[in-house]
Amino acid sequence: MSVGEAVVRIEGRDKVTGAARYAGDIPVAGFAYGWVVQSTIARGRVSSVDDGEALARPGVLAVLHHGNAPRLGEADDATLLVLQDPRVPHLGWPVALVVATTAEEAREAAATLRIEYQVESHDAAFRAEHPRMYVPDHINPTYETETVKGDVDGALATAEVVVDATYTTPPSTTTRWSRTPPSPSGTTGGSRCTTQARARTRSNRR
Repeated sequence: MSVGEAVVRIEGRDKVTGAARYAGDIPVAGFAYGWVVQSTIARGRVSSVDDGEALARPGVLAVLHHGNAPRLGEADDATLLVLQDPRVPHLGWPVALVVATTAEEAREAAATLRIEYQVESHDAAFRAEHPRMYVPDHINPTYETETVKGDVDGALATAEVVVDATYTTPPSTTTRWSRTPPSPSGTTGGSRCTTQARARTRSNRR
């Protein structure tokens, strides 16, 4: 296949016409749906969760948060230990889970939760003397982080040929919506999908 050649997706027609079936389209008896409630602050702690109104709504089975969620075991990655303590390490951190008989009931009940926070100042500055600064052993996932870097400026200064140019994408093709039909990921249950847009690109190369 050549770069830029049009390719017809085998399942494309089914997806754009609504005929394709996803995991969430398969009916399961006695199934429950969960809606994650995310933090609205960047850093701090959850001081209280008022779930009275949510629990009183039709179809709601439970509201889980750090005060009543089942305890999880230890994990090397702290991001896996959700609903285990009141801390909020970043914006969008899961602070509650509403479980209901339908996805719509779970979502509507989640909107009624009243969560109070103790807001702390965020720390988003990159500096060499940061107390939590560290160098990981490997990245992506096996490349070593301690690598030998060459002398780019020195090599360019002694190179026989140096190409210095700016390449710009033509205006007619710089901005367009992706035509790929959305494929909601996840297991059986409600899900949310995001359509991505291709942004304007510009590259400088030597």
